[in-house]
Amino acid sequence: MNPNDLVGSNSAKTSPEILAKLAQSQSIHIRSNVAQNGATPIEVLKLLAKDKHYAVRQSVAKNQSVTPDILRELAKDINISVRIAAYGSFMMPKEDLELAVSDESPRIRQIVAQLEEASQEALIALSMDDSWLVRMTVARNPNAPKQAIENLLDDKDADIHRVAISHPSIKNLTTFI
Repeated sequence: MNPNDLVGSNSAKTSPEILAKLAQSQSIHIRSNVAQNGATPIEVLKLLAKDKHYAVRQSVAKNQSVTPDILRELAKDINISVRIAAYGSFMMPKEDLELAVSDESPRIRQIVAQLEEASQEALIALSMDDSWLVRMTVARNPNAPKQAIENLLDDKDADIHRVAISHPSIKNLTTFI
């Protein structure tokens, strides 16, 4: 591995042509750096989003210039680390976050549960999730709707109930206290 390639793959000053060439490197590290470099052209990011190594695809999802279309594809990735990075991106459109509510991984569902911009419908659905961690995350979300918190007040887990009872959406209700 050429040390100059590693430096160039990280630099915002590297030309799009050089970044495109570095994206074809045999080195996973160089391809990952190019994938995360904000100066990398979208067409190159599209190619790197299909890279055989998950770390490269994960780096694409972390790129601040990534497009919603690329993130949608990465959100379907077989590797959970790639999906976590895609759903955790601030570039992921809100309407696409709803897809994560039915993801097989509790960690992915937890990402949506912690987002203050998650829809009320998503938070209500996640308040009845099988995963304790997902339900607890909904209980801690300051924007969780009253119905979601009311679901959690009846939760079988005492810790979730304790967090839910102090949620701002129900603080004025004396019937649950």
